[in-house]
Amino acid sequence: MGLRQRLTGLDPQQRDTLLSSGSSFFVYGLSLITGPLLGRALDTSGRGDLAAVLVPTQLFAWLATFGIPAATAYYARTSSRRQLNTSAWFFTVVFGLPAVAVIWPFVPRFLNDQDPITIGWFRAFLLSGLLILPHYSCLDYLRGRGDNLHYNALRHLSLLANTAGVIILAVRGSLTLTSALQTAFFCNVGGAVIAFAFSGGWPSREFSYRTFKLQLDYGWRVALGQAAQMALGRLDQFVMVAMVDSSELGLYVVAVTAAGVSGAIGSGMALAVFPHLRAAPDDATRKATLRRGLRWLTLASVGLAVLAAANASWVIPWLFGTEFRGSITPLYILLPGQVCYDLANLISAALQAEGRPGASSRGLTLAAAVTVVFIGFAVSRYGIVGAALVTTASQAAYLVYVAVAVRRPFTAPPLGDDLEIVAQALTH
Repeated sequence: MGLRQRLTGLDPQQRDTLLSSGSSFFVYGLSLITGPLLGRALDTSGRGDLAAVLVPTQLFAWLATFGIPAATAYYARTSSRRQLNTSAWFFTVVFGLPAVAVIWPFVPRFLNDQDPITIGWFRAFLLSGLLILPHYSCLDYLRGRGDNLHYNALRHLSLLANTAGVIILAVRGSLTLTSALQTAFFCNVGGAVIAFAFSGGWPSREFSYRTFKLQLDYGWRVALGQAAQMALGRLDQFVMVAMVDSSELGLYVVAVTAAGVSGAIGSGMALAVFPHLRAAPDDATRKATLRRGLRWLTLASVGLAVLAAANASWVIPWLFGTEFRGSITPLYILLPGQVCYDLANLISAALQAEGRPGASSRGLTLAAAVTVVFIGFAVSRYGIVGAALVTTASQAAYLVYVAVAVRRPFTAPPLGDDLEIVAQALTH
């Protein structure tokens, strides 16, 4: 019996949550293989150099999406697939390429204290990052249509391939900073190409200005929160590239990875619940769906955080090596913040499904403001422990804001009333 048949007996929301959360948690579990392999092969300094390339370029790539993939998911039931995907390519060419050109000459100065080979690879990942917008736009079309099986299979493809590549390199004794970067680069590009081929994500001549405008109208409000979310999740590591040595950054990356043990379930649940919240016939149904998701997510997130805290003192040295013991203290501090972040992301999915992405964005902006204001002082004074404290405080602020916002009464227009959705969402 195939996977699809095995899942048909479940409630649709349970099925989609199981698919998205289960697959995300499985991929996170793979990091428990690749993380120790990279840590032992590259040591703390090399692990920091790897993060100095991957973290900032991922930050740029997601900022350059401008919230358009989320808009594609929102309008997936009312607009043409080709028009939605072509808008993503159009935005990438018109805005993404010039942004890369602006950043290009500043890369050597930014990576002044890192291994010199990181400069060329940083630029390569900047270019490949331009594929993120059309890549996730075509995937989010599947999510918006409720095709969670194919959505999850395609979104994890690059990570699965990268895991296999790292394992093969480690077994052969050829896992180095260069080979790790090569593997990540080709897996990212290859995963995008396969997604385009499978889901019709290549650009076409069916460009619609009206569709593009609708995506921008929705997307810019998501983009504000997305920029804040990137600041919340990546600014600490971005700042540390210039403020601490590679060894300290390597320790912090391990702490962040370990703290994110529940993040895969939280993000997977938010992705899975979105189409059900979007299709709910009334506010009462949406609220009931959200409450059910929050109950299950609280149990999972808190339980995994407790397990991580209880076992960190021996698991981290055992997996990564004794030189990574410095990751344990920031891990303890990051775990409560991760629980807050998991719950806040699910509530934000409900706000976006109601046509209120602005409320979600304001919560993330508040959290990002906490990070921006305090991260420099905290890192310079307390190092990676200070970064962990600021991150947890930011995530707590995010949860408080969206928990209050979701209680505000709001009636979403019918799915077909796109212009009315835009007008009403702009005021919420």
